[in-house]
Amino acid sequence: MSFTLYDIYFSGQVIEGNDPAEVKQKIARMFKADAAKVERMFSGTPVRIKSAVDQETAIKYRGAFRDAGALLEVRPVEDESAPQNEAEEAAVQTGGESMDLLPPRTGSLEECQTPVEPAPLPDISGIDLSPVGAMVDEHEPPADAEIDTSGLSLDPEGVTIDESEPAPQVDINTEDLDLGEPNSGSLEDCHVPKEPAKIPDISELKLADDEEEPKPEE
Repeated sequence: MSFTLYDIYFSGQVIEGNDPAEVKQKIARMFKADAAKVERMFSGTPVRIKSAVDQETAIKYRGAFRDAGALLEVRPVEDESAPQNEAEEAAVQTGGESMDLLPPRTGSLEECQTPVEPAPLPDISGIDLSPVGAMVDEHEPPADAEIDTSGLSLDPEGVTIDESEPAPQVDINTEDLDLGEPNSGSLEDCHVPKEPAKIPDISELKLADDEEEPKPEE
């Protein structure tokens, strides 16, 4: 586990594909901040959101902002011996008040939901269903195609249709072939033996330690 402390900064960077107005609303709900404070957070100047937190807390903050559609910047604390002073500085940068996430297991997804006006329903009061058996498609049916087949006729039974020359027969000598007895033989009889590949000599090779760099051969 890492014991390095981190400062968390936010400069208003919105993830591509998200509506900036919706992102601001979600950030405002997350911090319970007013509009003026949220605008300062989205001014483009990095604002320190949290000071001297551990790695796990920094990951949680980054995930919360990512879910809201924004990106955080996490920087290692240069002077870990004075987290209190840095926290006071963070309060000054955010307008005199420190910002923090809601306590665990508080709030709900409904608080982050963007209100959507329902689409008005069209007026269908003048629409009725036709009775059973009514003609739905009243278009004229297409005219029958007139195809002249007077010049066509069928050949009598037994007439050769394909008059091309048959393929010449191939003379295959099967005098040396014999059929095996029923239920005899196996796939191993059809196996073609192959010479095994030679294993290279690796007796002079050694594994180097992870912390040691390989030395060039002299």
